[in-house]
Amino acid sequence: MAYGGIRPRWTALTVQRILGGCILLFGSMEARSELIYIDPHGVQTKLNGFSSADVNLRVTRTRVVSQDDSEYTYDSKNALSKPSRNNTARTAGTDRLSMNQFNLAVSKQTRTAVGMEAKLTYRVRGDGFTLNQILDDPDVNYRTGNDFLKRDWYERLVGIYRPDLGSIHYGSQLSRSWSRSNDFSWRVGMSGVWADSGAGHGVFQEAIRIASRQFEDATGKVMFEYTYATNDLNISEVEQSRTTANGTPFSPGATRPEVHEFFVQYSKPKNLVEFIVQMSSGALQTSFGKSAAKGWIGDPDTRPTDGNIARQSGKPSQGTAILQGSYWPDQRDQIVYGIRRNYWSGSAPSCNFSTTRNICIFGVDPGFNYSTASEDYKGYKVTNWDAFGGMIRKDGLLTYSVGGTYFGRASTDNPIEWGQGNTGLSLSFGVGRLLPEISNKLNAGFGISVGMYEHRAPAPTSMPGNSFLGPNSLYDKYSLSGGFGLTYAY
Repeated sequence: MAYGGIRPRWTALTVQRILGGCILLFGSMEARSELIYIDPHGVQTKLNGFSSADVNLRVTRTRVVSQDDSEYTYDSKNALSKPSRNNTARTAGTDRLSMNQFNLAVSKQTRTAVGMEAKLTYRVRGDGFTLNQILDDPDVNYRTGNDFLKRDWYERLVGIYRPDLGSIHYGSQLSRSWSRSNDFSWRVGMSGVWADSGAGHGVFQEAIRIASRQFEDATGKVMFEYTYATNDLNISEVEQSRTTANGTPFSPGATRPEVHEFFVQYSKPKNLVEFIVQMSSGALQTSFGKSAAKGWIGDPDTRPTDGNIARQSGKPSQGTAILQGSYWPDQRDQIVYGIRRNYWSGSAPSCNFSTTRNICIFGVDPGFNYSTASEDYKGYKVTNWDAFGGMIRKDGLLTYSVGGTYFGRASTDNPIEWGQGNTGLSLSFGVGRLLPEISNKLNAGFGISVGMYEHRAPAPTSMPGNSFLGPNSLYDKYSLSGGFGLTYAY
């Protein structure tokens, strides 16, 4: 079975997703290390990880909508209230990004081929290079509390396996919808575009994963896997005891998320094909494919049309089906591809009223594909299709790549334009070279990417924000970015 964990991205190719300028130059350094110790009893302890640092320069900068016009008023896509161009700001000309990942794995295999393992994976990001900035925030933030057991772990699991039977793992784990999409797309500069979008969730706080053994015959190898995941009730972000305008008490009705994920992998010498189906209910609705499956806060609002009645919008659900794979026509070329269908039930935005600011802060639950106040901000069901593809060619010390992701129009009955009528296209071109003249572990890479929207409107439904491809889709349709990076592994 192919490895499903986190792979550091080649920053020379994927910087367009993180940075969002039109012409972009940056410098990057990354280091990776590994330490393995096997004790006299055969217990193996492996410690590894990576650290990266990026300095980014934007010649043309992205337009930014203020918090007062986005997080504090409806949602970041500004579907109901587009600020004028004069009320937007530009991003800073430079920024810095640090990323650190730490992996600790302990494993042992018995004489009867039964293996046992435990694993911890943690990733943090920051906007600078001081110690406080480097350890600023978890890469995916889904837990409250700062004690050791309540950290936002990528992976915190234990497992048991036997090659002729299969495996069972329990704990915090990465979804296949994100981790496998990341593995297929990172080498063509599409990881932050393909893997980080769509209707899947990327991190499962509490999950049990059951995998079959690998079945093999003359046509190839196949394995099957099922994961069930959940998370805590999300009751800490809004007040649970509430009243309507006439004093009638009610509760938001927070829900515990449930996720079912099915994974099938087929392989033979020149092909690797995978099929993933993920379905969730009771989770905070999102189109950020790297997000954790976090519990829905419920509905803390009364109806905008009648404040005497609790609104009680329905529990959200979403899901994705992904077919993706790799094909090796010869030893130097690799072709990657993917297609997916996304589904969201729609979700009403929720007002978390701030007495200090005397306004609603919608960022706690910004909703998804909803209508106007006259319909009590009703959420509408929406579906769409996306696709990606790319090619990698190795030529001695050089590696060339080209990749692209297309975001399709969506189907919905929502009368409000929430991105369903828009499409997007991201293209990436890159070249890398191993530098044995300096070190066999040093690589240099250069990449150029192009981002395009069909309309100046909210970004396509399967994108998590209007600036996902670089430009803000409300104001600009095109972007061009480029970058150079160095990677050193030891």
